[in-house]
Amino acid sequence: MGSSDQFVGDWLVSEYVYSSDGQAIGIVRQRRTLQLLTEGRIRVFQQCDPGPTFHKHPMADFAGEWVFDLSIDGRLRRYLGPDVIGHGETWGDGLLMGRGCWPRFGKLFRSFSLFVTPERQLTGGRFFVGPAPIACIVGVAIPTAAQSDWPVLPDRPAETIATDWYGQTQHLSPDGAVMATMPLTRRYCLPYITETTPAGDMTLRFDYEGHTAQISGDGSGFVWRIGALMEGEIFVAPERSMHFVEICDGATETINGWRQYYRAGRLERVETFRLYVYRHSVSR
Repeated sequence: MGSSDQFVGDWLVSEYVYSSDGQAIGIVRQRRTLQLLTEGRIRVFQQCDPGPTFHKHPMADFAGEWVFDLSIDGRLRRYLGPDVIGHGETWGDGLLMGRGCWPRFGKLFRSFSLFVTPERQLTGGRFFVGPAPIACIVGVAIPTAAQSDWPVLPDRPAETIATDWYGQTQHLSPDGAVMATMPLTRRYCLPYITETTPAGDMTLRFDYEGHTAQISGDGSGFVWRIGALMEGEIFVAPERSMHFVEICDGATETINGWRQYYRAGRLERVETFRLYVYRHSVSR
């Protein structure tokens, strides 16, 4: 993602919205346009249609047009208003994480966008009032010219697609520099999941109750799953933790995500990864 920015253009976006307890509320349809301006600025237009299922929900007020400018400074994106104020930061080749506020909408936000292919991006995040989340979102976007219909992000857990996955992970320093790239494999043998890298194996047990699971094994923590998205935190030592987000894109049969590693609350590194199906393990 360079100064030209992969996000420029016209996009159709389907945002799957969930309540803070993981219940599906509906889909926000969005037409998004990013126009290049002078002096390294981009203007963003968003036309949003929450639909009738959001009646009496705060996301109903997300309807209509929203406009803001952003500037690009290396890895940093500054959201300059009027409708969005805040910042974003890129990691690796295609992951953008942002945070800020929508003054007119009256919400704080945290967001992400990442590319599966040049013509398919996964999006999401949360809207907050103070510290309380009012909507949790995972979505998908495609160029408007790519097809006439709205994009779909299937709710297909990875373990229902295949038992074995392969790919690679890229390790990034806190300032975004590439530290290493290495192979990564994953095997589902529920309730266990085992991942293998050149550093060795890590096996975790996931015990689900509704939308959440307690994690045990080579780490202790919890995970939350809504639709195609999983988010959780694992402690591998009292002072060492790993926060992770991953999205299983059933349309491309990929698992895409990132991990943030902390030591005593200080960020040590970020890992981005993408996994593909081992064809001999397909479990449809």
